[in-house]
Amino acid sequence: MTKSNAQRHGMVFWDEVCRDVVAGYPDLTIDWMLVDAMTQRMVLQPGTIDTVLATNLHADILSDLAAALAGSLGIGATANIDPERRRPSMFEPIHARPSTSRARGSRTRWGRSGRRP
Repeated sequence: MTKSNAQRHGMVFWDEVCRDVVAGYPDLTIDWMLVDAMTQRMVLQPGTIDTVLATNLHADILSDLAAALAGSLGIGATANIDPERRRPSMFEPIHARPSTSRARGSRTRWGRSGRRP
């Protein structure tokens, strides 16, 4: 997934690196998509998606969308995994702010004010 039509430097480089890496895996079926089109596909045709490769920025946004589509931001997660185990892997649960619709003065996980310390 990319946004190289609008981000002409970093994302074009991302596209080049991805194409170079996936060239080594001829058995993969790849749909090259803009992030805009992916958001639409996730909503309208979620069963057509198996694995998404994206930058941290785009994957963070889309993982929030995927979790919301599945029912709750609390059930989704993303991972940054180095299959060769040379670098530490990162597992990032999706974080959501507490609901703003709570009654005034009710407790949140950050105390009565609902504001982070």
